[in-house]
Amino acid sequence: MSRQQIPLADRRGQFISLILSHRQKTVLRLIGKGLTSKEIVIELNLSPLTISTYRREICHKLNVHSTAELVAVATQWLSQLENSDKGADIVSN
Repeated sequence: MSRQQIPLADRRGQFISLILSHRQKTVLRLIGKGLTSKEIVIELNLSPLTISTYRREICHKLNVHSTAELVAVATQWLSQLENSDKGADIVSN
């Protein structure tokens, strides 16, 4: 399948998987599951500043400009991962 034939949502999912670090993908996954920053702090046992930094870096890398947009991207990406065998290692973490 050529690049032109891959749906845009799938290409964005592939882009996210390539451009984000493992920890950034973990934070994005938790955002996609509906966790707040405070809940992510507890889940990952990291400082609030660290989570804030991860969120800011994710937004910068993905050209996302609002929390609502970040949640939408995270939810869509997580859904793609859950429907794909390729994402099993990220989703299960």
